[in-house]
Parts: sequence; C-alpha cells; structure tokens
Amino acid sequence: MGDVGEDMRVMHDVLREESKARRANNRDKGPEHLRAAGISFVSKNNGAHLIVAERWDFWPGTGLWKDRLTPTQGRGVRNLVRAIEQAGAA
Repeated sequence: MGDVGEDMRVMHDVLREESKARRANNRDKGPEHLRAAGISFVSKNNGAHLIVAERWDFWPGTGLWKDRLTPTQGRGVRNLVRAIEQAGAA
C-alpha cells in the first residue's frame, strides 16, 4: 500500500485507542457527576447503561441519554442533569 496507507492505518489505530480511553473515562465520570448532583440511578451492564431517576436511560460512555416518558434525548451528563432538574425529578 505504501507509506500513505501505513500512515493512515497508524492514525486510525491511535484515534481508536483515544476513543476507547475517552469512553472509559466517561463511564467513570458520568456516575460521579450524577452522585454529586444527588440524582439516583441504577447501573446495568457493568456501568455501560444507567437508569437515572427511574425515567432516563443514560449511556455514559457515549453520553447519550433518552427520556422514557417523552421523545426527548440528548448528549452529555450535564445536559441530562439539567433536563432532570427542569422535569422536577431531582
């Protein structure tokens, strides 16, 4: 393939590892942020999926969250906390 192909493969591997590390960090920090805000949650699938305040599904690795009662969804634990506070469920 040549030098360019090898460089692309190396860059792809580096980016994949950075992405894995970022998701692992998010899985650790997301629950900490919820605890600090005083929001209850149940951990499923070794922390990959959290059920927050019995209403929201949250995947801290990617930051995706979905409200089970409305079609609302978003990304990021801070936005989730804000949505919970606005709903009065905190």
